[in-house]
Amino acid sequence: VPNIRTGIKSSGISGYGNNMEVTDTGVYFMCDGGYGRCYLLYADHGSDTLVKLCSRPDCTHTNRLCNAYFENGSSVYYDGSHLYVGEHAGSVIKVYRLDLDGGNRTLVMDNAEVRKGFNGGGGNVIISNGICTFTLGEMVNGEVKETGFYYKLDGSMEQPEQLPEGLSATYDDGRNHILLGPGKNDGRPFSGRYLWNPDTNTAQWIVDQPEYFYGYVSVNGIYYIDNGVICNKKAGGDTVEELFDTGLEGEHELKAFPEYFVIIDRVHWWKEGQENARLKAQTLRFYSWDFEFQGECEIDYEVDGSYIYEDIIAGETKDRIYLAAYDYGLPHYYIDKSDFGSGNIRIHPLELPEDIVEYYREQYEESHLEPWEE
Repeated sequence: VPNIRTGIKSSGISGYGNNMEVTDTGVYFMCDGGYGRCYLLYADHGSDTLVKLCSRPDCTHTNRLCNAYFENGSSVYYDGSHLYVGEHAGSVIKVYRLDLDGGNRTLVMDNAEVRKGFNGGGGNVIISNGICTFTLGEMVNGEVKETGFYYKLDGSMEQPEQLPEGLSATYDDGRNHILLGPGKNDGRPFSGRYLWNPDTNTAQWIVDQPEYFYGYVSVNGIYYIDNGVICNKKAGGDTVEELFDTGLEGEHELKAFPEYFVIIDRVHWWKEGQENARLKAQTLRFYSWDFEFQGECEIDYEVDGSYIYEDIIAGETKDRIYLAAYDYGLPHYYIDKSDFGSGNIRIHPLELPEDIVEYYREQYEESHLEPWEE
């Protein structure tokens, strides 16, 4: 895993689009505030407080006049000098450039020309590594067919152009763009992973994802955990190399980051008897890339298990792991990596804008979910 955190869409982080960004000074999160409102939140590194990214002294930070407000905001990216934020409403997709404090918002992409003829909406907006990708849908024989598009933020393109047929973006590691598409060998619709070159708009098949297993895809193949064993399904075929036996029993998933990886509990919905497993406590187990166990942490706060049981890691920096509670990609807690190896990995609360917290409290209370029980 390359030692890059800025400007990428990490496969280990869960969120809508690419809603988390890291800079030298702090972290940004795109947050759903409910009722059609989205806000860009910011915290300095080391701070326990997330605030709406608006420096206007006269602003109430509650409506579309706020610098932090975006209409269905979906992605945030930093190119070293400016932030780029995506919006999408139906098939209307836009990208804005703004200063690090939220000011000087400028429209840099509008898909007005390419969305003509698409009547099935749009989505999957991801801005990373200098490129915005998204999909548009059209109704074909009663079903929605999605087409992927891309747009370079360097100003070299007048309009977005189509990705290779059948492919759409998933993530990148700062060096390589990985696309999702049909499996080459197994024929499944979304199992294939492809290495995409945006300069030539060509894609090369890497590997087919093992059925029911997720992990980290690189140019070397896919790394995942099966029956407690870390495996590498090698690029270009079906050869699987077993790398390390964790000794864990049950179902798990691997999340990969530059200096370490995390093994989290997983639910295989297709297995009998696991229907309510997401209501149980989630456990995170940490390992170095030398396969040395760094400790584990059981989530000790209420979790909306139907949504984020397996998507609890909302962000990651050099010093912290941010954890969700009620929605994809929205952190309510964090772990300090200095606790690794101490035998006591603690969970710390974050302070968020009160209206954001209140919205998710209401959603949780109305969702009929009870806090998980042993």
